[in-house]
Amino acid sequence: MAGIAKSWHYPRPRLALQYYQTLFDVGLISALALHGKRRMGKTEFLQQDLMPLVREHGVIPIYANFWEARSDPGKTLVHAIASELNDKGLLQMLKLTPRLSASLGGVSAGVDMEYRKHGTSSLDEAFDRLDAGKTQRYLMLFDEAQVLAELAHQELQAALRSKLDTRKERIKVIMVGSSVERLSRMLRTEDQPFYRWANMQDFPMLDDDFVRYELSILHAISRHRLDEASAQDIFRQFDCLPEPFRVFLDKFLTSVNGDAATALQAAHDEMAVDGHFEERWEAFKPADQQLLRYLAAGGQELTSAATRELIGHSLGRSSPESVATIQNAIKRLKEADVVVSIARGRYEFQDSEFLHWLLREKGRLD
Repeated sequence: MAGIAKSWHYPRPRLALQYYQTLFDVGLISALALHGKRRMGKTEFLQQDLMPLVREHGVIPIYANFWEARSDPGKTLVHAIASELNDKGLLQMLKLTPRLSASLGGVSAGVDMEYRKHGTSSLDEAFDRLDAGKTQRYLMLFDEAQVLAELAHQELQAALRSKLDTRKERIKVIMVGSSVERLSRMLRTEDQPFYRWANMQDFPMLDDDFVRYELSILHAISRHRLDEASAQDIFRQFDCLPEPFRVFLDKFLTSVNGDAATALQAAHDEMAVDGHFEERWEAFKPADQQLLRYLAAGGQELTSAATRELIGHSLGRSSPESVATIQNAIKRLKEADVVVSIARGRYEFQDSEFLHWLLREKGRLD
């Protein structure tokens, strides 16, 4: 986005040190799973706080973002290892692996045994390279780790767990994910390879100090002024998420007259366009749409008679919607990472900016 440079990064050295010490100094666990909503700054923290710190302590970080190639996270990991080690031989092996087709159903049926052979051998080779430095310690960072939870990646999960379990004295892992539902499924379901393998924790939200830091930069480079109380209020309107707040700062910084209200609306508009909110809405089934409007209004007890009557009426029906229809809608919305279960029968939006857009553009259902 225009106007936002690296200097706007809010450093969190104490948090980075805490994670490092938990894994490498305390030594009780070898893996952490950090979950939090999208736009919380998790990736920025990994790349700009945690990775530089572990390098200072002689640990080599290996960062792999599985969202970049959801159909083949194994190849993404091998590429990350090869790139960090500057291993041209491993990179050449990856070129032998045929491209997988990305689809909601996972790996396509057209992938033959040649892929399995090269895919497995490249992963084996990658860990052999890591073993070459017998005393070297590594920190593997799996960004958007919930991708591994897909059924197509069960074999990869099992292979990874086996390789990491036998190397946990030297190789530690931090999984980061924006889908609590899928991370939980992967780590808390008995038949999953990574069952009880990593300690799950919430990724800490940013606080008022972040806003003060960003304001100090804004006032150092711009003639526009924004008082702290207004900035804190806007930050809270974005549910204390740094990315949308920085979009607002960008709009405010580049505005002609420094009008905060105009910049705020422009930020909301940009987030809606970038998130393809209208297209996502149109792709939902009618029952899903009405259920989302109901959830956006704070509704719960989704299968109660009153809720089913309300949903049915909104769909133009003369009778309440069926329990099965509501349950199927909930299942679809969870699988699409639109909502997440926070307690039995209670749900919240995974993307709070989508929630706010929904209230503004589609209205409440209550």
